[in-house]
Amino acid sequence: MKKNNVIYIISDQMRWDVLSCNGAGFMNTPNFERLASQGVNFTSAYSGNPVCVPARGIMATGCYSHNCMSKDAGNSNGGTIEKEHIAHFLKENGYSTYGIGKVHYQPYKANPGFDVFELAEEGRIEFYKRNGARADDSMKEDYLEYLRNKGLYGMQRAHGIGNNDMRAGRSPLSEEDYVDTWATTRSLELLAEHLKTTPSKPFYLQLGWVKPHAPYDPPAPWDRMYNPLEIPKPHGSASDLKFMNPSAVTYRENYLVNQMSEAGIQYSRAHYFGLVSYLDSQLGRVIDFVENNNLQNETLIVFTSDHGDNLGDHGIFFKTVLTEGSAHIPLLMSLPGRLNPQYCNEPVNQEDIVPTIYELCRIKSRHKCDGLSMVEMLDGKTAKNRPFAISQYGSGEGLTLMIRQDNFKYCFARYESTEELYDLSKAPYEINNLANDSYMAEKLEAMRICANLWCIENGHEPILDQHGNMVYSKFIASEHLVEPSKVMGIRPW
Repeated sequence: MKKNNVIYIISDQMRWDVLSCNGAGFMNTPNFERLASQGVNFTSAYSGNPVCVPARGIMATGCYSHNCMSKDAGNSNGGTIEKEHIAHFLKENGYSTYGIGKVHYQPYKANPGFDVFELAEEGRIEFYKRNGARADDSMKEDYLEYLRNKGLYGMQRAHGIGNNDMRAGRSPLSEEDYVDTWATTRSLELLAEHLKTTPSKPFYLQLGWVKPHAPYDPPAPWDRMYNPLEIPKPHGSASDLKFMNPSAVTYRENYLVNQMSEAGIQYSRAHYFGLVSYLDSQLGRVIDFVENNNLQNETLIVFTSDHGDNLGDHGIFFKTVLTEGSAHIPLLMSLPGRLNPQYCNEPVNQEDIVPTIYELCRIKSRHKCDGLSMVEMLDGKTAKNRPFAISQYGSGEGLTLMIRQDNFKYCFARYESTEELYDLSKAPYEINNLANDSYMAEKLEAMRICANLWCIENGHEPILDQHGNMVYSKFIASEHLVEPSKVMGIRPW
């Protein structure tokens, strides 16, 4: 029996709650609804490490970031993948493998197992080469070569907005030449060729969309799709930060969020939402291709994101902190005839995606994943050994950890031994930290012990010392402030 095909679509920095199928009634995302209606919508999925590089290691291996990434990264943004990549494993099991778009693996251009490997890395390869970090002239970024061949090189950043910049504006490029149009078009060209030349062979396509990551620069007409005066405002305010991980406070200064007006924040949010609807149109192209070629009953489509974007919630943007905007991600899976359409509200891990793909493809991994296959749970059986979802970021002084168990969410930061406890059924966006409420003391202690036990059992730094006290590091804000131009990703083209 032929194994199922796999289309694994990974967006960058998409929050879970910007899809209409996840309750965003103001959003125009009919194709995400279409995908969700054909399969499973995991409404409580979490990024295992809400920043680009380690999250992508997790999504490629099914392992926790502290187990799959090299130790030099300190469990933060960077490092190399040290476990077997899904593309390599599927290729060994008879798949044709295609990796198109953003992967964000380091070193760039090191192929982890794709027959065809074409990248869109937001100019990182060019940037590093110019700064001496990458001297090999043979290293090319495929999307930039596409633009260069059309006489458009440099236009993708002609608006002057940085890669980690909250300011927004319309892309100087047309929709036809925009980065994720290129990635989707190239992917469908390769699949069409595959069906023409090797139709009996299963394929694995990993399509990496660059957006809705900043710069928030949708091409026309998507930049005008949402009126900044009519869209919802962020959840909470900067005053929430005094009850949260102290390192989040410096984000406001490092990324100049503290200089943005309310109108400016709404303008950026509107453009972000425009990017999401633009991606919805690209998803529609993929689903149409599958259906037009009668592949839907033998093709598993997985859509997710590496992490989210705070998008003004609690007065901050972007990621790394363990807030809902940053750590809570969309996860949709469709395989008609095998997966019954349903909403799954059980908390699940990003680490669970790869073992689920393997089981649905009837392949047994020779390596142990930290994640668990979700197939048993989706078949209506009681999930075993799945007590909570986990997310983490950083190590040593910067250690942070989160567990989501039922409706409760617990967060720990080593800085100032900060604890947060939320009942998401009552305060879904961390508006009310219950960690200091006496009536929640027993629940707080139980979740603290649970989190520490997970650390011990999984080779992670514990959050409690040998005496049962929370590990502590003093937070000195001045040591975490940086020159904004150093982190906002404004590049000379």
